[in-house]
Amino acid sequence: MRHPTVPGNARQGGDESSLRTPSFTGKLSYFGFNSLLIEGSFYSGRTESSLYNGAMKSDAAAMATADSSSVGINMVGLNLTYNMNNFQFRGEAIYTELSNTHAYNVFAGSDVGSAILGGYGEISYTQNLKKNGYLQFIPFARYEYYDTHYAVHQAEVKNTSYAHEEITAGFGLKPAPGLIFKADYQLMRSLDKKRFTNICNVGFGYWF
Repeated sequence: MRHPTVPGNARQGGDESSLRTPSFTGKLSYFGFNSLLIEGSFYSGRTESSLYNGAMKSDAAAMATADSSSVGINMVGLNLTYNMNNFQFRGEAIYTELSNTHAYNVFAGSDVGSAILGGYGEISYTQNLKKNGYLQFIPFARYEYYDTHYAVHQAEVKNTSYAHEEITAGFGLKPAPGLIFKADYQLMRSLDKKRFTNICNVGFGYWF
């Protein structure tokens, strides 16, 4: 929600940020059998805007302009992980509701939706290739979906190109703890298109 020509950007540097309204966040976690982890979290707040700086409450025009540069955010999330023998399952879903988006879109010339939905589900399997050493082969498959125009203000038109889905399959190879080499194949598309874009990825990660 950042617009380069708008002086009241929703995103600000920490040393230049202005605080006008507090935000609230929290999380509940449940640990069960087989390393089952279920987490629910929430966030509620409002983006800050530098247009409030120096604006007098008695100046209705200045306050209306400042209000148009700020958006309310209510977000809930659900996260789940589960291990069964060598299988691992994980998934996540996030729903975000935005308020004042129509005024912000008119002000900034943007098309921010009033609701965002996204999530993914993944299954993987860890196979130990060495009995007396550390070498793990981890094939996996994942499905992702996200839509930044899951809902829009009644005065605006939903853009179906903002809804995306991705299907990924690949493997990881861990020769040592904290080190992994990965390769995968992705099918990606926005839901306004029938055909997928094909992408191959390779990489490595090191945890230190």
